[in-house]
Amino acid sequence: MTREAESADWTLAGSKERPDLQKATDLASSLGWVKSRRRGRRSAKADTGSITRSSIKADTFDGLSYTLRVGKQAGDNYYSA
Repeated sequence: MTREAESADWTLAGSKERPDLQKATDLASSLGWVKSRRRGRRSAKADTGSITRSSIKADTFDGLSYTLRVGKQAGDNYYSA
């Protein structure tokens, strides 16, 4: 998803289709709630799953860029890098 300005509607990058605007807004807003916790070194034996199982790349209008790579679920959390 992308938008040209903060006040513009969301669009699907590389597509002429228009997303459900409420769902797009909800998705973008949810990124503000992502928390990352580091609990020491990852055990070499830990089964983290593929760290690149899913990824989210977010670029802000302030020039910041974030990439979140999500791995296997561990309880209520997911491994990430």
